[in-house]
Amino acid sequence: MHEGLVRVLLVNPATPYLRAPRMRPMLGILYIAAAIREWAGVEPTLWDMNYSAEPPVEETDILMVTANTGTWRAACDARARVRHQLSVVGGPHVTALGHQPPFDVSIFGEGESVAAALVRDFPSKGPSRAPTSLPIDSIPWPAYDLWPELAQESAVAAEGVEIGNGTAIITSRGCPYNCHFCASKRMWDGQVRLRNVDDVLAEVLHLRDHYGITRIILQDDTADLNKRRFTRLCRGLHDLGILWRAETRTDRVTLDELYMMKDCGCIEVGYGIESGSQRMLDLMGKKNDVATNSRAIRWANEVGIHSRAYLIVGFPGETWGSIHETLKFLRITQPHRAVVNSFVPYPGSAVWENPEAFNCSIQPPTDWEDWRQQELSPDEGFPCSFPSMTREELLSARALVQQECEQMFGSVDRRLET
Repeated sequence: MHEGLVRVLLVNPATPYLRAPRMRPMLGILYIAAAIREWAGVEPTLWDMNYSAEPPVEETDILMVTANTGTWRAACDARARVRHQLSVVGGPHVTALGHQPPFDVSIFGEGESVAAALVRDFPSKGPSRAPTSLPIDSIPWPAYDLWPELAQESAVAAEGVEIGNGTAIITSRGCPYNCHFCASKRMWDGQVRLRNVDDVLAEVLHLRDHYGITRIILQDDTADLNKRRFTRLCRGLHDLGILWRAETRTDRVTLDELYMMKDCGCIEVGYGIESGSQRMLDLMGKKNDVATNSRAIRWANEVGIHSRAYLIVGFPGETWGSIHETLKFLRITQPHRAVVNSFVPYPGSAVWENPEAFNCSIQPPTDWEDWRQQELSPDEGFPCSFPSMTREELLSARALVQQECEQMFGSVDRRLET
């Protein structure tokens, strides 16, 4: 390491929409740290604003910040609070919108190689995007040692399952689907890249033996894109004594696969249900149907894996009728938990790119921090307007769905009830 030659401060902005950042950490900045170490020979310093309100240093040569739309204000605040010679920002927000002042350099898309090049070539600014994506297995593991909170006890477990130390890992990058509310296509150039299973399991073994991690979230958009690979991964996690949860599409999972997952230590599966209305699923570009969603929840309940239903309230075209269809769907299917997200037309999504096609208009943001899906006050959210519901109706609809979900699910594990 060439410590002292170039000082690099990496910043993970505070995430206002996560109740427990340890549950689903932003691993991107730790990947950047590892790349700078390995490919630029420089030891960076990390400032995670979720855990420390004050920066660890007053001055640095290069300030690098990762930001999505909801953390943009915190990213700009971090830049203003540390003296620096070069400020760099990366992540989904700038990837979708292009270069963003007040930062000197914006990194678009996958950032490891570009970040390392900027450090190596400092003080020149260098390129803003890698010419091609790197072979995914050439990217070093996240620099976990820079994250002291990693080994703290974390509730990476479904209810009714003993809590243990946990974190998230990424075993793939990209998604082959084109849901109209999602902006991830820009980040990965539409590519899907799967890590070698042996390398993933070696990383999990490292987390277990060095940090006491016994619970893992597979932070992939769709964990079982390659069935044979996924089965090998599941069996490997079982052999390491890990309990884990994952997310997939309801039209990919099978009953046999869920039994295999259960046998291999899976405690929860998350499904992007989004709505109980077929009309809304079609508008969202889900390429899926209500019956398939219902079947996947029923199968998970049958197998004994907790099912988590992710919902979206307020996508353009929503009506009171579709809201009540969603509530009826939940009452009938009985997942173990429902997560209610308010629709946000994130930069890079199909709705952002072409609101006219969805018969909606987007209110220009006064504060990007308000553009988040969760942890909103009763009068916050819904920057997208459309004829079928007023904003006041959307606020009321969200409150109704949240209230009924709390009554239906609360914090009770219904499998343990007699």
